[in-house]
Amino acid sequence: MKYINITMSLLVLIVSAGCERQDQEHTIEIPYFEYLFVSFWEQMDKNYVFWNTDSTDWEETYYQYRGIFSQLDINDDDDVKSSVRYFQEMTRNLTDGHYQINFFHSAITDSVINPLLERKRKLGVLGNPYSYFLKDSVYLDEGYLIGSDETNTLNYQPLRTICGEINGEILYFACNFFGLSQSYYLNASKSVKASLDFFFDWIENNSVHPRGIIIDVRNNPGGDLADLNFLLGSLIGQPLHIGYCHYKNGDNPSNLTPRIDAHVNPTSNTKDIQLPIVVLADSYSASLAELVVSAVTAFPQGTFIGETTWGAVSPVVPFEVYASGSFEIENFMHVQMSSCRFISLDENNYDGLGLTPNISIPHSAEAYSQGKDIQLEKAIELFFN
Repeated sequence: MKYINITMSLLVLIVSAGCERQDQEHTIEIPYFEYLFVSFWEQMDKNYVFWNTDSTDWEETYYQYRGIFSQLDINDDDDVKSSVRYFQEMTRNLTDGHYQINFFHSAITDSVINPLLERKRKLGVLGNPYSYFLKDSVYLDEGYLIGSDETNTLNYQPLRTICGEINGEILYFACNFFGLSQSYYLNASKSVKASLDFFFDWIENNSVHPRGIIIDVRNNPGGDLADLNFLLGSLIGQPLHIGYCHYKNGDNPSNLTPRIDAHVNPTSNTKDIQLPIVVLADSYSASLAELVVSAVTAFPQGTFIGETTWGAVSPVVPFEVYASGSFEIENFMHVQMSSCRFISLDENNYDGLGLTPNISIPHSAEAYSQGKDIQLEKAIELFFN
């Protein structure tokens, strides 16, 4: 068994003729896996933002699993593989929809712990993800634009955008993930920029006889939080209240700030749109895509059509921003967590649950195979009623 040596200097009073004090060093040996467990447990205890509402008894896990980890040997690949099961048991009921553990150790680099994904699999509620991205071009008028940025990727997929009109009266925009501002400003992707300029120009000029806007985030796993203002900020003339956030406010698990208003802020080129806005989302819409849903439904004429979303609503940002959320244990694991707790305007947190549509239209595999998008068709119908 591999050990970490922790050296402690203790002042020991030695009774002698001169009553001299001498420093003696004592070495306490702690098994590496026990040290790793304690480090993991403590960082979870300090950085996780859902302890006030989570059903997991984190104190109990300390007493239940510390002894188990103390018996594991980091040099034994079977023990290393067993540790994955223990980490999975400890975290299986966590609320945080973003929660995921990836491992660096060579014996378990292919292991991933994602409690919400595992719960969905066990419940049998996960269908196959469907991409409407290019299929929906048949609904668009001539002149629609498709953007692509091979240098901007998420999950090994390049950024894709599509923007156009429907019947000359409805603006439609979709992207496969959020990294729009990066491609627009930093990567200078001409095709992505052109599709976004189509969106912004339409907003500014309001088309000829505008009926509304459709923003499609189906099968969109999220991405760069900056895109919330970048895309939706062009639609508002003043900050749009979309919900609330609780941030960590100390190392104690229950130390959270009072709720703080969360807003979408106007961009420099903005127009206060008074048109109906529909957001399309499905069971694979997650993270920032879900915040876009929350933002659209905060508009006076905003409507959400589709399916209940994934359930990873609270944002993930670099640890340095809020001193909470994701962390790493060197050479062993990376733990992804939400950085703050997002509360919707209805006073509820939907992490682990997902956002419920205003108009529920489940995906139809039969219609999809025939090239029909019944969710988009419902959105179009809504503008003409």
